Amino acid sequence: MISFFPPPCPQLPEFQTLLVRGTYHASAPVHLLLSHCSGTPGARAICLTPQREPFTNALVELKDQWIEVHGGIGRTSAAALRTEILFVVLGFELVYGLISI
Repeated sequence: MISFFPPPCPQLPEFQTLLVRGTYHASAPVHLLLSHCSGTPGARAICLTPQREPFTNALVELKDQWIEVHGGIGRTSAAALRTEILFVVLGFELVYGLISI
């Protein structure tokens, strides 16, 4: 099931498309991508974020223990291969990026 947190955790209801905006812990987008792809065979997930440096710095500073332990093994690793994090600066780049997918 899909969640913003590592398992065991509360799950999100089913959805076709999800737009998330707000203040969450730094690894929430990563957990969302991984939980979606690991729970749905063949699924792909894309995260769009406006700034690379703050996003990556927050992940490094958080040091999510679950990701450090499980990120490179088995189902989690396979799910990670089907995820993308895109850093979109302007509206034009967003439109172009979505069209080219």
